[in-house]
Amino acid sequence: MDPRIIAHGKLIVRHSTQLKKGEVIGIYANTLSSKLAEAIYREALLIGAHPFIRLSLPSIQPFFFKNANKEQLTRISKLDWAEAREVDARVIIISDSNTRALAGIDPRRIAEFSRARKPVRDYLINNKKWCLTIHPTEALAQEAGMSLEDYSAFVYSALFIDQKDPIREWEKLERKQAELIRRIGKAKQVRIIGEDTDLTFSVKERLFVNSEATQNLPSGEIFTAPVETSTEGKIYFDIPTARDGHLVEGVRLVFRNGKVIEAHADRGEDYLNK
Repeated sequence: MDPRIIAHGKLIVRHSTQLKKGEVIGIYANTLSSKLAEAIYREALLIGAHPFIRLSLPSIQPFFFKNANKEQLTRISKLDWAEAREVDARVIIISDSNTRALAGIDPRRIAEFSRARKPVRDYLINNKKWCLTIHPTEALAQEAGMSLEDYSAFVYSALFIDQKDPIREWEKLERKQAELIRRIGKAKQVRIIGEDTDLTFSVKERLFVNSEATQNLPSGEIFTAPVETSTEGKIYFDIPTARDGHLVEGVRLVFRNGKVIEAHADRGEDYLNK
């Protein structure tokens, strides 16, 4: 097995989830990321935890969203809830085989599915350890405009796996970000000025979060959220983003009293407004 994959698995078990002996960890992957799932499984087992793997087929998701009836689309089974209560930690591996696989699916069907699963999702987020990570694939490399070799090197560098002690590197970054929070965490208002952008919002009494790869891996950011009714002005996003198989770029939003009152995009505007 690629030693970088082994190191990735160890990082997830020992840093991101801080898994302990006797805990149950669910590993959710597809066939393209089976090696990383195996690496996590092996590391978890060696520390005395109870790992299990849920392996999906890349072709199943688009087939489901295209053909499922309303009952199938919105059903949450007793098994879903039982598994949610049983696990102590979950690892979800992003490893797309086709980043446009859901491009032909009505986004309202995906949204309906997501809304139905919200109770389980909220329970897991609020009560269990979880980690969302990424495994390099040809499709993700193509999306980034890179070869798989170069994209893999990029991902593993972002994970600090190219360093002698990745966990120590993440701990160092956590301390640096804590210092940033100490400096800016007392701010009451934020103003963003840039190309076609002049946006203000209040962060009074908001918590600033130090994201250092415990839940999103890789990570390396500090973030907060605005007071709900405080956002005013306009903002332009010059970086494209893909979601549920749809590419959206050149997004322009106008806010008033915390609500979006205008939403435009150079590409994907219909999807943006759905």
